[in-house]
Amino acid sequence: MFKYDVPDAFFKQPMLYGTGIDSESYIYLNYESTCLNLREKMIELSPKFSLLLFKELVEHIVHIVRGLGVRYGHFLLIGPRASGKKSIVQLACFVAKINCELELQG
Repeated sequence: MFKYDVPDAFFKQPMLYGTGIDSESYIYLNYESTCLNLREKMIELSPKFSLLLFKELVEHIVHIVRGLGVRYGHFLLIGPRASGKKSIVQLACFVAKINCELELQG
């Protein structure tokens, strides 16, 4: 039906938009540099803190950081027990420089 000349590389990298790790502005984030920054933040948070950073997890962390940075921002994490929801929020709060106390229900 429609024909577009879109390079294959366009679909290989996730498109991340949010505030930079050390920036307040809303910008396009490079996936590789975001992963490197998140690994550094994990080590800074705790040497024992370890998460496998795959594409969807990085996207979720960026979205959570963006939600935390907006006035009255909110988010809802749904998933089975012991799936890493608390760890993801702890890392996102650390990246956003927010002190948080987490209460999980369910």
